[in-house]
Amino acid sequence: MSSDAEDTYVHEPANPDSDADGLSERQSWILVGVVAFAGIVAPAVVYAWPPAFLGFQNAYMAAAMVPALILAVAALWSVQASRT
Repeated sequence: MSSDAEDTYVHEPANPDSDADGLSERQSWILVGVVAFAGIVAPAVVYAWPPAFLGFQNAYMAAAMVPALILAVAALWSVQASRT
């Protein structure tokens, strides 16, 4: 080996087969469900059954906050779950 090869950094993980940093299959499907809910189900519900308790414009802004908050909680949960 030449000195150039010895000076080059190569990362060699201790256990390359372990998937400790990823989410389990169940956790991944929960995230898929949350994204599907926030992107498809919630807008369809708002379209089919418009909220009428705050006035037209305010109601649609408030109705959009519910899926946004659910996505935020799911994002924080996934970060914490992937760390353990």
